[in-house]
Amino acid sequence: ICNTFNSDTGIALLGGFAIYEVLGYMQKKCEKLSPTGVCAENYYKQASMGLAFIAYPSGLATLEAPQFWGIIFFGCLIMLGIDSAFSLAECFVTFAKVIIFYLILCK
Repeated sequence: ICNTFNSDTGIALLGGFAIYEVLGYMQKKCEKLSPTGVCAENYYKQASMGLAFIAYPSGLATLEAPQFWGIIFFGCLIMLGIDSAFSLAECFVTFAKVIIFYLILCK
């Protein structure tokens, strides 16, 4: 359990650093392109649950072969969604099996 907790915490911290690094890059790039040196859009205020759809695609667009990395990233998001759906279904199926088991054996 400790290894799983440490791994999950490490991945969450790494993902957080990656997102805010990309947001900082986008903010600085906007400030450099602005004639006044002040960006009209504050990227840090966009921080919400949909941040993965703002920061990561912008960061991936700066890499070489952004189409490849975009496909990999959104493929990973799809796989995570499917995995979450299986976990949710597994919970309901296990609950139903236990209820049916007790109804049949405990009459």
